[in-house]
Amino acid sequence: MTRPLRPLMVLGCTSTAGKSLLVTALARWFARQGVDVTPFKAQNMT
Repeated sequence: MTRPLRPLMVLGCTSTAGKSLLVTALARWFARQGVDVTPFKAQNMT
C-alpha cells in the first residue's frame, strides 16, 4: 500500500526572502530520505 502524496508549499512576502535556498535544502533532504521531489517555481506575470 502506497502513502498518499502530501504537497508542501513554501511562501514568502518578498523577492529576497530566501525561498529558493530553503526549497533547495528541503528538496535535497527529502530526496536523501527516498522521496520523489519535483520542485516547481511559478512565474509572476503581472
